[in-house]
Amino acid sequence: MSESAVFHPDMASMLTGLGWEFPFERQLSLAALIRFWEEAIASQDSLAGRLGRTVLDELRGASELSRPITDPWTASRSRRGRSRRA
Repeated sequence: MSESAVFHPDMASMLTGLGWEFPFERQLSLAALIRFWEEAIASQDSLAGRLGRTVLDELRGASELSRPITDPWTASRSRRGRSRRA
């Protein structure tokens, strides 16, 4: 499924235009997952450990993913930015 089919970039404006309000604040935190990779996985001397260190290296280049995410497009923009660096 394409990204545009999942969430329109201006969904909040569309809902507001229809007279609908989404009454809840949305926030995603990857902190617990990042901590797991740091403490349990990356320290291992194994394939999983190397994978963990790679994941953490990528996260260092996308610091916005280490903070609470309130914008649903943050991860998408971060992914596109990393693919350009490769």
